Amino acid sequence: MSNKVHEASMLSLHHKPTKSVNDKFHDLKADVSDFVLSWAYKMGLGYTTMAESYEQRRTEVFREIVIEAQGIHRNNLADLFSLVMKGNLYEVEKQLKAIEDNVKASVEKKYENRKDAADAIQSEIQAEIKKSPIYYHDAAGANIVHIAYLCTHYQIGRYLVKRYPDLACNPYTSDLGGLIRALEGGEEGKTKSKKEVLYQKWLSLRAQMNLPFGDNKELEKKMLYTGENILHMTIIRRNYDEVRWLLDFYQDHRHSHPRGLGKLLNGQAIGTFFDPKGPFYFGSSPLQFAVCSNNTSIFDLVYSFVCANDECNSSPDPDADNQTTTTHSLNFVGPEVIFATDEKGNNILHLCVLHGLDQMYTHVYNTALQVMGRKIHSFYIARSEQHSSEHNAFTLDTPFNTEDVHGYVMKETVLHMPHDPSNLKAWIEESARTKVDERLVLALNEDFHSPLTLAASIIDKKKDSEKDLLRKVEMFRFLVDKMKVHLWSYGPVSMSILNLDGIEIKYDVLQNYECKGREHLVLKKDKKIHGAIWWLCINDADKAISIPEIQQLIQAKWERVGYPLFILSFLINTFLTACVTLILIFINATPTRQVGYDTAMVANVLYAIVALAFFIMMMQEIRDFFVFSARVLHFRGVAGYDKVLRVLKIFSFVAFCCCKAVAAYNGAKNERYSVNGATVWYNARDDQGMKLCMVVCVIASYMHLYYFFMGFDGTGPFVLTMFRIISRDVPYFLNFYFIVVVAFGCALSMLSNDGNPAAGHGFFELLRAVWTLIQNTVGVSATHDNINSVDSYPNHLQWMADILLTAYSTSVIILMLNLLIAMISNTYNAYCEYNDAILLMAKYNMMHAMEWVMWPQELKANRAKYAQIDESKELHTVKEKDIGESGSARLVSKLSFRQQQQQPEQSSRRTTRARTVSSVDESSIDYKYLTRYLFEMQTISHSWCDNTVPQEAVATVVASSTTLAPAEVRKTSLFIIDPQSDFHPGGSLAIPAAGDDSLRIAQMIDDFGSDSIHDIYVSMDTHHPCHIAHAVSWYKPGQPNVHPEPFTSITNDDIKKKVWVYRDPNPAMQEWVATYTSALERKGKLVLTIWPEHCLIGSRGHSVVKVIDEALQRWAKRSSREVKYVMKGQNLRVEMYSALCAEVEDPLDQNTGFNHPLMSMLQTSDRLLICGQALSHCVNYTTRDILEHWDKSPSSLVVLTDATSSVPGFEAEGEKFKRLCESHKVTLNTIAEAFAGCKPNPVAVA
Repeated sequence: MSNKVHEASMLSLHHKPTKSVNDKFHDLKADVSDFVLSWAYKMGLGYTTMAESYEQRRTEVFREIVIEAQGIHRNNLADLFSLVMKGNLYEVEKQLKAIEDNVKASVEKKYENRKDAADAIQSEIQAEIKKSPIYYHDAAGANIVHIAYLCTHYQIGRYLVKRYPDLACNPYTSDLGGLIRALEGGEEGKTKSKKEVLYQKWLSLRAQMNLPFGDNKELEKKMLYTGENILHMTIIRRNYDEVRWLLDFYQDHRHSHPRGLGKLLNGQAIGTFFDPKGPFYFGSSPLQFAVCSNNTSIFDLVYSFVCANDECNSSPDPDADNQTTTTHSLNFVGPEVIFATDEKGNNILHLCVLHGLDQMYTHVYNTALQVMGRKIHSFYIARSEQHSSEHNAFTLDTPFNTEDVHGYVMKETVLHMPHDPSNLKAWIEESARTKVDERLVLALNEDFHSPLTLAASIIDKKKDSEKDLLRKVEMFRFLVDKMKVHLWSYGPVSMSILNLDGIEIKYDVLQNYECKGREHLVLKKDKKIHGAIWWLCINDADKAISIPEIQQLIQAKWERVGYPLFILSFLINTFLTACVTLILIFINATPTRQVGYDTAMVANVLYAIVALAFFIMMMQEIRDFFVFSARVLHFRGVAGYDKVLRVLKIFSFVAFCCCKAVAAYNGAKNERYSVNGATVWYNARDDQGMKLCMVVCVIASYMHLYYFFMGFDGTGPFVLTMFRIISRDVPYFLNFYFIVVVAFGCALSMLSNDGNPAAGHGFFELLRAVWTLIQNTVGVSATHDNINSVDSYPNHLQWMADILLTAYSTSVIILMLNLLIAMISNTYNAYCEYNDAILLMAKYNMMHAMEWVMWPQELKANRAKYAQIDESKELHTVKEKDIGESGSARLVSKLSFRQQQQQPEQSSRRTTRARTVSSVDESSIDYKYLTRYLFEMQTISHSWCDNTVPQEAVATVVASSTTLAPAEVRKTSLFIIDPQSDFHPGGSLAIPAAGDDSLRIAQMIDDFGSDSIHDIYVSMDTHHPCHIAHAVSWYKPGQPNVHPEPFTSITNDDIKKKVWVYRDPNPAMQEWVATYTSALERKGKLVLTIWPEHCLIGSRGHSVVKVIDEALQRWAKRSSREVKYVMKGQNLRVEMYSALCAEVEDPLDQNTGFNHPLMSMLQTSDRLLICGQALSHCVNYTTRDILEHWDKSPSSLVVLTDATSSVPGFEAEGEKFKRLCESHKVTLNTIAEAFAGCKPNPVAVA
């Protein structure tokens, strides 16, 4: 870098930067803008201040600087970053070794004369390596391990993790050291000039932010990726195997690196790249990232490690380079981390909503229910063991301090011990659901959004693509359906209730939520708290409004509350409009004439009636404005149209009355004026004011009638569509038309001014020409004659004027007006599809405007007309009592209990921290009634009549009893295991009964496949000749031609004693064979077995047996669906009996790990039928793996006992497997039992 730039650099580091005149001017504008817009912000208009705009701009400039500097910096860190990015492991290893050798040589040279300094040398070597380029960060805060995982070079990443585990677990840093090195380093050529420009931009940014030397806190907050670690990266890429490897590695090395696992699991990604308003917002913690990955297996894995490891609650590492974990995330311990929130107050259900993950939402909610159920059950057991009956009420202590947590959670309610132990299970389920709803479902983020209202608020018809819009609407539909409580069913009719809190009624934050110390924030943002339907109407979400439950609710509210008030208002306004019209008719005195007959008395009566009515309405409007603050300013759409015209006609008539009073005052002074020979008692100015006010009043009165036409089913859709066309298509047309008319107006005014003494000033002539063209467009006939008259233009320019007028008429009247008609036609057709939804939104806007100016008691009475008021649910909170000097206490006694969480196998020896539950004295409980509004809705199942229901089946259905739901269509899938020729008679590994099994399977597919089997999966054993389980891969020591016989078992002890030797002499392979057999035996299921060579790729024995293959092809043609084939066993180094994973995972082959995509497809089935070969091995272990990950009832897994058989000699394994199925409640059926009640397909099979 040049000396000039270097001097500027040093000056900036030691002196506070001075602002330029331009920067000061911008700051002044920002201050003035903030002062002016602060009033608008207080009024609830929500404008973005200029200071916020400048802050956004500075953030963007800083981001550009970081990205550009990152590219420069990575290429100059001793080539280490570039080598990692290229994915060259050999070169990376070579470079790292060179750096370490240099460090080691320099340290050893320093201690060469000291023979007893071995420990000191080793310690200093480690310290110096941490100062070497290996531990450098680039301009964005990334180290080399981050780069490896960012570029998906997992082989290099694992190598670096093993070699530098302390470096690998560190997150992206917010330290600006790497950025400053990139900006201040010395380079030559083009890079030099580029860096000079970049550095000047850096200095300008610091000057604008007024940052002194050493103060980088504001800039550190703007770093892009602060807090992200390699676990975040692998999770969001949905790489289950890599996530598992990372967690297992740090779990296994927890003694040598005790804080490593805690750093990974506690990482908080809080950089600006993960801003909630951007597309890369996935929460902050790895658990929240796991939720956003939409992979339940990854979520379960991360959650199990978080629950099992105390490191997640340990204190931060004082030696860490950068601390990014926030305080609130550490307050959650063990399983209750599922209730944690990020900095924006969003919990995991909020994240599911933002990304439209309905299945993950259900999975997380069910997991939370299990956690809370175990906690409540543990407390019940603890109380029962103590035989304590002193206090029957208790609270579950929150795992966090509500003052530290972002967002708002409901107040902790008091639970009561069950009186009847026989109802224990139902009591635990109900209590757990209540607590989970309080902490997750009804929790509000910092913007006062629950998951439900958040789902409604993010639906934006203007910004979202069609695909995103449908996804968000379906998510909202899913949440509404989750809120319904089914009461009863009778035939096709079912009845449900819907709690209106959050849907139609906004949350009462001050009353029902923990907001101690933040009451002022709640009051300040009260205008932003709304129900879901309000957000749908504001965002014009017509597809979401079309959801049946929302339609029923709005329609019921309109019929019972809105319509009577609407009709009353319609009659009053129609009467007043008629009165105003009569006033205009009966005015008998004007400045120009006198009417012979006397109508003054009629006019005066009408004046009094209308004036009194408008005065009352004006007082009501003034009251609404001052009492209900700025709520009236939030009226939009139909409600806004009503409010504007109502105020306009009221105040215009009041102004008319004032003008008339002034005229009467002048008349009282006996001032008379003569107009056209007639003497009148007011002057022309008074008359103009009165007429102008009456013109405005009468136009507003009649235009206001359109508001009422919007509320009727017959006229509403048409009027609403026309208003939308006028508000959307016409402005677009006017933009184009304005340009054309001004262009032609300028040209015509130039022609008329040329040598024309009658022409006026040039500017006024331009206005005259434009106005004349506008009149010509709307068809005023006299205008065309005027504009085309010979006197307007010189004779020698008349031809040019004719051409211009012809071109104007062609472009505007013919082309642009027809274009406007086409636009209107397209818009009309588009809106016709959702006319009903548009009408519902208009009705809701009307009712919402009515409710916002109602008193609480009036509002409650109106809501009772369409919803049941339920005050039976009590909100029990613990009173705070003053006990003197010790302050307020909750009068609680602590009871500890142990979590009954089932831990994964690798964490079974770990214990979780004990939590406390508070037993509460009855006298310390504060009882409050929660007012809930429950809306009853009826639904009719149109598919009910398609189901076969016996005529004699009659059920008595009572509310809150067992529901009689319409028969549901269940999705049944068939999984055929290895139906290949080599396993059938005549094959190399023949099973005698396999032929009969396959005939029955083929017949089953033909009989029931089209209607009763939705998906078919077929696994295929696939091997190479030189497989670890084939005889050719083994030989006797010294006898290379002697191989083991089929079905020989080779144990790890045989390998150690060299009874059998593996064929490949590679030391790594010899070590793997020993490792593999040892791991196989540790599992206790199998030992390595030599099998006859079977199912070799490309051989006849690898193909599906003919009878099943033909049945599969027929099924595919009839159902128009594909058969899904799954290959297994290709790896030479492992056995793979299960279709989902190998017996021991090969670290060099990710395909030997668990097949999560296949499992996810199987999980979509309501019932899974399993058959094929062989019962003793592949069917056995495939079913075990499916059962372990099956998220439905085990009884929905069906093993078809007459469609599978054991390998000869292994019948005992098959019987053992059947007993295992019975113990785990897996269904064992024959084909006939599995399809009992199903009619065979009427298809003749040749």
